[in-house]
Amino acid sequence: MTASKTYDTHIVHINAWNLMGDRTEINLPVKAVRKLTEAVSRLPIPMDGINNKDLAMLMDALADCFDAGMTGDIIGMTTAEGMNVRVFIDQR
Repeated sequence: MTASKTYDTHIVHINAWNLMGDRTEINLPVKAVRKLTEAVSRLPIPMDGINNKDLAMLMDALADCFDAGMTGDIIGMTTAEGMNVRVFIDQR
């Protein structure tokens, strides 16, 4: 298996939770997230409520992480309201 194909089997984890006990966990192979980021970049995103430029920059940043074969934490964030988000990539 080539390095690219091996990396495509790594898993992107997206975990979000809040102080109320709500929790969401999404686990997808890098290959699937690559396809999603490509599709999202072609969607007509409405400007009300979403800053299209920021979304495009996020998709570009994710593509750069994938191209570099990055593993580990990509995003770690806690809001003032107590919402926590963690995005990381690890081997399957």
